[in-house]
Amino acid sequence: MAKEKLYPIYTSLTKEEVASIFTSDPKELIGRVIKINLSNLARGKLGEVTCKIKEIKEEKILAEPSKIKLYPSYIKRFIRRGITKIDESFLIETSEKNKVRVKPTIITRKKVKGGVETALRKELKLFLTKLFAAQKTDEIFLDTIKGEIQKKLSKKLKRIYPLSFCEIREILIVGKK
Repeated sequence: MAKEKLYPIYTSLTKEEVASIFTSDPKELIGRVIKINLSNLARGKLGEVTCKIKEIKEEKILAEPSKIKLYPSYIKRFIRRGITKIDESFLIETSEKNKVRVKPTIITRKKVKGGVETALRKELKLFLTKLFAAQKTDEIFLDTIKGEIQKKLSKKLKRIYPLSFCEIREILIVGKK
Protein backbone atom coordinates (compact mmCIF):
# COMPACT_ATOMS: atom_id res chain seq x y z
CA MET A 1 0.00 0.00 0.00
CA ALA A 2 1.32 3.44 -0.94
CA LYS A 3 2.02 5.94 1.78
CA GLU A 4 -0.49 8.77 2.10
CA LYS A 5 0.71 12.34 1.71
CA LEU A 6 -0.81 15.74 2.46
CA TYR A 7 -1.61 17.72 -0.72
CA PRO A 8 -2.58 21.43 -0.66
CA ILE A 9 -5.72 22.54 -2.52
CA TYR A 10 -5.76 25.87 -4.38
CA THR A 11 -8.64 27.61 -6.15
CA SER A 12 -8.74 30.26 -8.84
CA LEU A 13 -10.40 32.58 -6.29
CA THR A 14 -7.39 32.99 -4.00
CA LYS A 15 -3.66 32.64 -4.37
CA GLU A 16 -3.36 30.92 -0.99
CA GLU A 17 -3.96 27.36 0.05
CA VAL A 18 -7.65 26.95 0.96
CA ALA A 19 -7.56 23.37 2.21
CA SER A 20 -5.45 20.23 2.24
CA ILE A 21 -6.22 16.56 1.77
CA PHE A 22 -4.52 13.25 2.57
CA THR A 23 -4.28 10.77 -0.29
CA SER A 24 -1.92 8.19 -1.71
CA ASP A 25 -2.87 8.86 -5.34
CA PRO A 26 -3.84 12.48 -6.14
CA LYS A 27 -5.07 11.56 -9.65
CA GLU A 28 -8.06 9.74 -8.13
CA LEU A 29 -9.26 13.08 -6.67
CA ILE A 30 -10.03 14.63 -10.09
CA GLY A 31 -13.76 15.30 -10.34
CA ARG A 32 -14.27 15.17 -6.57
CA VAL A 33 -16.29 17.98 -4.95
CA ILE A 34 -15.02 19.82 -1.86
CA LYS A 35 -16.69 22.49 0.29
CA ILE A 36 -14.77 25.43 1.73
CA ASN A 37 -16.04 27.57 4.61
CA LEU A 38 -16.60 31.18 3.57
CA SER A 39 -16.18 32.83 6.98
CA ASN A 40 -12.40 33.31 6.61
CA LEU A 41 -12.58 34.53 3.02
CA ALA A 42 -15.64 36.81 3.12
CA ARG A 43 -15.39 39.00 6.23
CA GLY A 44 -17.43 36.73 8.50
CA LYS A 45 -20.29 35.88 6.16
CA LEU A 46 -21.64 32.45 6.97
CA GLY A 47 -21.61 30.30 3.88
CA GLU A 48 -19.64 27.91 1.76
CA VAL A 49 -17.96 27.65 -1.62
CA THR A 50 -18.33 24.35 -3.48
CA CYS A 51 -15.37 23.54 -5.71
CA LYS A 52 -14.66 20.70 -8.10
CA ILE A 53 -11.11 19.38 -8.39
CA LYS A 54 -9.96 19.85 -11.98
CA GLU A 55 -6.23 19.06 -12.18
CA ILE A 56 -3.00 18.35 -10.33
CA LYS A 57 0.13 20.40 -11.05
CA GLU A 58 3.46 19.89 -9.28
CA GLU A 59 2.11 18.47 -5.99
CA LYS A 60 -0.70 21.07 -5.95
CA ILE A 61 -4.38 20.27 -6.42
CA LEU A 62 -6.30 22.92 -8.41
CA ALA A 63 -10.05 23.29 -7.82
CA GLU A 64 -12.57 25.37 -9.73
CA PRO A 65 -15.53 26.99 -7.90
CA SER A 66 -18.97 25.88 -9.02
CA LYS A 67 -21.27 27.29 -6.31
CA ILE A 68 -21.38 29.92 -3.58
CA LYS A 69 -24.12 29.67 -0.98
CA LEU A 70 -24.91 31.72 2.11
CA TYR A 71 -26.51 29.83 4.98
CA PRO A 72 -30.19 30.66 5.64
CA SER A 73 -29.35 31.33 9.31
CA TYR A 74 -27.09 34.22 8.22
CA ILE A 75 -29.94 35.84 6.30
CA LYS A 76 -32.52 35.22 9.06
CA ARG A 77 -30.50 37.43 11.42
CA PHE A 78 -31.57 40.49 9.40
CA ILE A 79 -35.31 39.77 9.21
CA ARG A 80 -37.57 41.82 11.49
CA ARG A 81 -41.26 42.65 11.69
CA GLY A 82 -42.52 45.42 9.45
CA ILE A 83 -40.03 44.90 6.63
CA THR A 84 -40.19 43.31 3.18
CA LYS A 85 -37.92 40.49 2.09
CA ILE A 86 -37.47 40.14 -1.67
CA ASP A 87 -36.01 36.90 -3.04
CA GLU A 88 -35.34 36.47 -6.73
CA SER A 89 -33.88 33.74 -8.93
CA PHE A 90 -32.90 33.98 -12.59
CA LEU A 91 -30.42 32.70 -15.18
CA ILE A 92 -27.71 35.00 -16.54
CA GLU A 93 -25.11 34.40 -19.23
CA THR A 94 -21.51 35.47 -18.48
CA SER A 95 -18.97 36.82 -20.96
CA GLU A 96 -17.60 33.25 -21.33
CA LYS A 97 -21.11 32.08 -22.40
CA ASN A 98 -21.57 30.13 -19.14
CA LYS A 99 -25.11 29.97 -17.72
CA VAL A 100 -25.21 31.06 -14.09
CA ARG A 101 -28.21 30.88 -11.72
CA VAL A 102 -28.20 33.91 -9.40
CA LYS A 103 -30.34 34.15 -6.27
CA PRO A 104 -30.17 37.61 -4.64
CA THR A 105 -31.97 38.63 -1.45
CA ILE A 106 -32.99 42.17 -0.56
CA ILE A 107 -34.49 43.35 2.72
CA THR A 108 -36.05 46.82 2.87
CA ARG A 109 -36.14 49.06 5.93
CA LYS A 110 -39.95 49.26 6.03
CA LYS A 111 -42.83 47.38 4.43
CA VAL A 112 -43.24 48.29 0.75
CA LYS A 113 -46.14 48.11 -1.68
CA GLY A 114 -46.21 46.08 -4.90
CA GLY A 115 -45.05 48.88 -7.20
CA VAL A 116 -41.86 49.56 -5.24
CA GLU A 117 -41.16 45.84 -4.93
CA THR A 118 -41.61 45.39 -8.69
CA ALA A 119 -39.30 48.35 -9.40
CA LEU A 120 -36.64 46.85 -7.10
CA ARG A 121 -36.90 43.42 -8.79
CA LYS A 122 -36.73 44.95 -12.27
CA GLU A 123 -33.68 47.11 -11.49
CA LEU A 124 -31.99 44.18 -9.70
CA LYS A 125 -32.31 41.89 -12.71
CA LEU A 126 -31.27 44.58 -15.20
CA PHE A 127 -28.18 45.58 -13.19
CA LEU A 128 -26.96 42.00 -12.60
CA THR A 129 -27.55 41.00 -16.24
CA LYS A 130 -25.42 43.90 -17.49
CA LEU A 131 -22.70 43.31 -14.90
CA PHE A 132 -22.42 39.54 -15.42
CA ALA A 133 -22.43 39.86 -19.22
CA ALA A 134 -19.21 41.87 -18.98
CA GLN A 135 -17.37 39.59 -16.51
CA LYS A 136 -15.83 36.12 -16.52
CA THR A 137 -17.17 33.48 -14.15
CA ASP A 138 -14.12 33.50 -11.86
CA GLU A 139 -14.31 37.30 -11.55
CA ILE A 140 -17.99 37.03 -10.61
CA PHE A 141 -17.26 34.51 -7.85
CA LEU A 142 -14.34 36.57 -6.51
CA ASP A 143 -16.28 39.86 -6.54
CA THR A 144 -19.22 38.17 -4.80
CA ILE A 145 -16.99 36.82 -2.03
CA LYS A 146 -15.32 40.22 -1.57
CA GLY A 147 -18.75 41.93 -1.55
CA GLU A 148 -18.03 44.32 -4.42
CA ILE A 149 -21.07 43.29 -6.47
CA GLN A 150 -23.32 43.68 -3.44
CA LYS A 151 -21.98 47.20 -2.74
CA LYS A 152 -22.64 48.33 -6.32
CA LEU A 153 -26.08 46.70 -6.29
CA SER A 154 -27.04 48.22 -2.95
CA LYS A 155 -25.97 51.68 -4.09
CA LYS A 156 -28.07 51.34 -7.25
CA LEU A 157 -31.19 50.02 -5.47
CA LYS A 158 -31.08 52.55 -2.61
CA ARG A 159 -32.10 55.18 -5.15
CA ILE A 160 -35.47 53.41 -5.43
CA TYR A 161 -36.00 52.57 -1.74
CA PRO A 162 -33.76 52.39 1.38
CA LEU A 163 -32.41 48.89 2.04
CA SER A 164 -31.13 47.28 5.22
CA PHE A 165 -29.68 44.17 3.55
CA CYS A 166 -28.58 43.35 0.02
CA GLU A 167 -26.75 40.07 -0.63
CA ILE A 168 -26.41 37.39 -3.27
CA ARG A 169 -27.38 34.28 -1.36
CA GLU A 170 -26.45 31.80 -4.08
CA ILE A 171 -24.56 31.63 -7.37
CA LEU A 172 -24.52 28.32 -9.22
CA ILE A 173 -22.95 27.43 -12.57
CA VAL A 174 -25.73 25.65 -14.47
CA GLY A 175 -24.20 25.21 -17.91
CA LYS A 176 -20.69 25.57 -19.26
CA LYS A 177 -19.73 26.55 -22.78
